[in-house]
This record gives sequence, C-alpha cells and structure tokens, in this order.
Amino acid sequence: MIKILLFAIAAVAVYALLRKSAPEYSVFAECFAVCAVLLYVLPELLRLLDTAQSFFDAAMVEREYFIILLKVTGLAILTQFSSDLCRDHGQNALAAQTEFAGKVFMIAASLPLLRALLEMASVFFSAEG
Repeated sequence: MIKILLFAIAAVAVYALLRKSAPEYSVFAECFAVCAVLLYVLPELLRLLDTAQSFFDAAMVEREYFIILLKVTGLAILTQFSSDLCRDHGQNALAAQTEFAGKVFMIAASLPLLRALLEMASVFFSAEG
C-alpha cells in the first residue's frame, strides 16, 4: 500500500507540472497513473475473487448469482472511475450522467437476481397458504 501511496503522490506532482507546462499531455499522465495503480492492484483483486468464489461454492449458491455480483461490482468501480475522471476535468454534467447510466446498467444487471428472489417469495407464500 505504501508503494501505491508514494506512486500516487509522484503522479500528482507530475500531473501538476504537466498541467502548467503542457496541459494536453496531463490527461495522458493521469490515465497512465490510474492504469498503473489498477494493474498493481490486479493480483490482489484476483485473490479476492477466488476467495469470494470459494465462499459462494461453500454456501452452494448458484454460479449465476456470483456472476451478477461480479458484474454489478465491476460496473460500480468503472462508473466511479469514469465519473471521478470527468469531475477532475471540470465536466460535472457528464460525471452526473455517467453515474446515472452506471446505476441504470447496475439495476439491469441485477434483474435476474430480483426475478429469482420474487420466485422464491412466491413459492414460500404459496406453500404457507
């Protein structure tokens, strides 16, 4: 974690220098820094996914639900990244629309889970009646 923090501080310094001297390259420097941090974190993320998969397997939950969880989590991360990038560059309206689109896609991705939940509730209530 210390390496990421030091890298982020150095990247911010480079970004600040480029923004004053060559603003057209500052966006590329920022994107490079963000991608570098994501690549550094990727092995840990894969380890977390393996652990989550083993939890789902142990609980005997259908694989489809795990995939939905991954999709929604990925959409949330990408939406946050995109909207933050837009805000950093003064595009607040675009950031808000990006967040709205992300929410719509997250709801759409979770609809199969909602359908399964409603089916379970229907079976439960019909068995009691």
